[in-house]
Amino acid sequence: MPKVSNLLLEILKTFPLYFFILLALVFIQSSLNTLTIITIAPLVDFLMQHSTEESSKITIFLNKVYFLVLGKNEISLGHILIFISSTTIFTCFAGIGIKYVAVCIKYKVHRHLIKDALTEFYQARFAFFSQANLGVLINSFQNEVKKISDAYRAITTLFGNFFQVLILFVVPFTF
Repeated sequence: MPKVSNLLLEILKTFPLYFFILLALVFIQSSLNTLTIITIAPLVDFLMQHSTEESSKITIFLNKVYFLVLGKNEISLGHILIFISSTTIFTCFAGIGIKYVAVCIKYKVHRHLIKDALTEFYQARFAFFSQANLGVLINSFQNEVKKISDAYRAITTLFGNFFQVLILFVVPFTF
């Protein structure tokens, strides 16, 4: 565990902006995933033919929004399906965009780590390179840098997934 905390502190010191951008994006993705799951509640209430009093708070809220926007009291199955579909499609496209930004940040961190390490290698004494097989050193180095950049993304994703699990556990008890 101390190794993980040391890695996290080093990453926060070296790349604080990237870390918080990734963290924010993962929280956004988790929130959108949770919203997509929550949108199923009106469909369940509709299929179970609940009255307005028996409906969940989510369905009641959606009915109020529906009334304010379209002026109709009851929401139809078609509108519920359009709402669920549009939310799901939006979440999918947002997920693709977030994955793209995450991969861009991962390779920026990867490039920075390689550049710094190669600079250190070139400034080292030449005896170090003459005594070791250079191909093995570079290959090992690139594998380790890849692991570090993967760990960087995994740590931020872990925080976001924890947030999503927390929301998914809290939502059933509040609605």
